[in-house]
Amino acid sequence: MAHAEDVAKPDAADATDNEILVTATKRAVSVQDVPLAVAALDGDALEKTNAIDLTRLGNIDPGLQIQSKGAGDNQIIIRGIQSAGASLVSVYMDEAVVTGSDFNGSGGRQSSLPFYDVERVEVLKGPQGTLFGSGSMAGSVRVVANKPDLDDYSFKISGSAEGGAGTNALYETYGVANLPIVKDKLGLRITAWDVDGGGYLDRDADTSPKAENNTNDQHVKGARAILRWDATDNLTLTFTGLTQKLVVDDVDYYMRTDGPYIIGTPTLGGWDETDHLASFVGEYKLDFGTITATSSYYKKELLYRSDTTYITKLFDLPGGYQINEGQDRSIWSNELRFASAFSGPFQVVAGLFYERDRDLSQNVIGLAAADGNLPCTLYEDCSAKGLQSDLLFSRALQHDVDQYAAFGQADYDITEKLTFTAGIRYYTGKLDWQEYSNQSLRLPDSPVQDGPVTTLDDKSTQHNTSFNFSLGWRPTDEVSFYARAASGFRLGGINSLSSRQLDPTVPVGYDSDTLWNYEVGAKFALFDRKLTIDTAAYYIDWSGQQVSQVTKSGITSYIANAGTSDVKGFELSFSARPVPGLTVGGGFTYTESKLTEDQPLADTDPAAGHKGDHIPLVPKWSFTGQLGYEMPVGSSTVYAQTSFNYRGRAYTDFNENGLYIPMEAYFRADASVGVRHGEWDISVFVKNLTDVAAQIGVVPLTGAVPDGEASITTIRPRTFGVKLSTGF
Repeated sequence: MAHAEDVAKPDAADATDNEILVTATKRAVSVQDVPLAVAALDGDALEKTNAIDLTRLGNIDPGLQIQSKGAGDNQIIIRGIQSAGASLVSVYMDEAVVTGSDFNGSGGRQSSLPFYDVERVEVLKGPQGTLFGSGSMAGSVRVVANKPDLDDYSFKISGSAEGGAGTNALYETYGVANLPIVKDKLGLRITAWDVDGGGYLDRDADTSPKAENNTNDQHVKGARAILRWDATDNLTLTFTGLTQKLVVDDVDYYMRTDGPYIIGTPTLGGWDETDHLASFVGEYKLDFGTITATSSYYKKELLYRSDTTYITKLFDLPGGYQINEGQDRSIWSNELRFASAFSGPFQVVAGLFYERDRDLSQNVIGLAAADGNLPCTLYEDCSAKGLQSDLLFSRALQHDVDQYAAFGQADYDITEKLTFTAGIRYYTGKLDWQEYSNQSLRLPDSPVQDGPVTTLDDKSTQHNTSFNFSLGWRPTDEVSFYARAASGFRLGGINSLSSRQLDPTVPVGYDSDTLWNYEVGAKFALFDRKLTIDTAAYYIDWSGQQVSQVTKSGITSYIANAGTSDVKGFELSFSARPVPGLTVGGGFTYTESKLTEDQPLADTDPAAGHKGDHIPLVPKWSFTGQLGYEMPVGSSTVYAQTSFNYRGRAYTDFNENGLYIPMEAYFRADASVGVRHGEWDISVFVKNLTDVAAQIGVVPLTGAVPDGEASITTIRPRTFGVKLSTGF
């Protein structure tokens, strides 16, 4: 249910004190009036709880889980909806689509863009397909940046330093400049950030090419500029440009058999990512509504290096093989919509949408040099250096998707207190999959042999319709109830040629999957919003779930459809200000997610899921809490803040087999104390107070030797730090 921290700073729309306006329905509405579950946190609340990116957002919302493989490679799970295939959660920066894509499936590689200088972050739970498209089957995350103030100049700078036993120091700085160029007409807002250090994983010379402590430092540099032009009283044009460079010096995980914080692989790793975003939003206000036109272009370039010895061991090859994976992805999205402002009981949002998603992925596997890295990066570089014959495997995949959609959603006030909503979206998706594979790795004739260059060119056109129905009842200004039924849809796809070459039993492709989400909820804003309570109970019926299957040979995996699953859950969140200066908040989620039919090959494959098995990576229980207190001392304000979260135990597969590995339960806490004096703010803090090695990502290795091997990503060990900020 909706969880709005009572520290909101309403922007253009009018709102009462301590009330957050959200645009989950493509119009600015009080979170209390939205007939669906929304977790909305404003910029101040995000900064107080240190939730400055996706990985840390899960610490304060129990209904949102982040499965992480390290910086830049995160999967978002909402309400236990998790599987292989494309992302189930869409991610937006304002109106721009920045949803991640991972050819290995499971919706990974979500945006690493930070939450500096944002107005709010909205987590929309349950299917959002009617308004946000096919990537929103489980929900949507929307990051809304602060826009330029056209009246006043303002500047802010904030910096922090932290460190602890077993970690490198981490330095984090960001600054904001708001520049009115033409008063009341034209303004520019610039935000820049820099993050450096923070490594906490070690390498041992006995198992790695070199001995080095805290080898996984990260280096982030980025900037965002937003230009707002109020061309007329009715026309507003907003232009956004963003760029970020993220480099991680090594992998962000260790092998389960090596133990905590030790990278024992015989080759090195690393992550090198560049993100660019350009977007335009035009709004024209009419007497009876607003016309909005949006266009955005998002580009991600990535080079990822990691060890692949766990596969080559299957063929009695020596250790020291490395895989380099490159990704060049672009999303061009466009939308034209109308949101009414009629005087009567009927309101409507309707529009057209087009998106072009281009994704090129390249992989090469070869024997690393003495320094622990391949002597070349991707196939073109290896060919230019005359090293292509030394590669064990290489491929390039071009995956293009064009989506066309028309959508509409209508609200009708049956009475002053009762509103019915109905929405529909019709999609057409055109997929074009091309693959070039130079595969030297073959089975079963011999472990290694020269393989021919092969190509694949498959196309598919898919259609689907998503629906949304809700009934909202607000008997008083302080209480509201709703019931909602909504459907979600995800495009099917094509299994890679290389997997089919390794095992001819791998099917060519897999179908789309769909779900229906049924929920009831209640929202309370009592005692002049000094107490808010939000609850929801939901049941989700998931058909044709896209799941990862391992071939009998154990050498490769593929995606297939797995009958049906259902998810049942309950969530509650609250925020209270019982006395002046004291704030208390928290929430919990209970999720029961199971297969209701056997997976394909369940009769012959012991690793396949069976009816009654739980969906992997989804804990039954999660809860979060926040406690803050501030009091005036002379002309200053002294404050203290603590936050904590718990996630229950989960497993990485459906049942007990070589891939069934526990993702252990954990409890973590952070705390800070500080002083504000005018525009100055200084605080000291501790992160991971109990120094727990909380597992935020566990990935079983297909075909691993031995069974049960997995890569594990944890949070950083306990660190202590200081933060200083000022502005004028």
